[in-house]
Amino acid sequence: MQRRTIHPGSARSGFTLMELLATLVVIALVAGLSAPSITGWLRGQRLQEAIDDLRTDWIKARTLAMDEGRPYRFQINNDNQGYRYAPNENTYWSDQSQGVNAPPSSDPDEAPGLVTEKTLNPVVHFEAANDQVNLSGDNRESTFLFLPDGRARLLDVDGREHQEASVILADQDGVNRRKLTMRALTAQSSITPLQPPQ
Repeated sequence: MQRRTIHPGSARSGFTLMELLATLVVIALVAGLSAPSITGWLRGQRLQEAIDDLRTDWIKARTLAMDEGRPYRFQINNDNQGYRYAPNENTYWSDQSQGVNAPPSSDPDEAPGLVTEKTLNPVVHFEAANDQVNLSGDNRESTFLFLPDGRARLLDVDGREHQEASVILADQDGVNRRKLTMRALTAQSSITPLQPPQ
């Protein structure tokens, strides 16, 4: 049996400092080039999550209205960062206009309604729009009413009823924008991507 002798320096035991530095430079370049696209993708994901949550809450409000046999009201907060839905009664909306509210129910056996308040992710907000049907922006008197028969009443700031109404959500820079539109007859909604404002 023959013995093998290993001479020092003949076997490679690791990487040289130059190889390590070159690898780090390549990693830094790739990270630098991909960071903007990853950031944009994350913003788009957060916006889509906010749209999905809002759409789910509309479905919940509609279901509650049908289950409880009383209208539920949806409204955007003044800060454009949150929203609220609750039964459309003075008890739940005491600080709002009386023209849209219903008086409290006189039924003592009626279960208390569900009040839900949510705040959007800080990188997402409701965007103001030019038309009065849009609930976004300063149109606090605009509202969606989900009715017990499964329909919705879409009221603008003047109390006029419309067949369609929408809200717009956008990221901080307004690059990613989505419009969520509801039809009054079915209380169903659809999502439309929007282009950034010019």
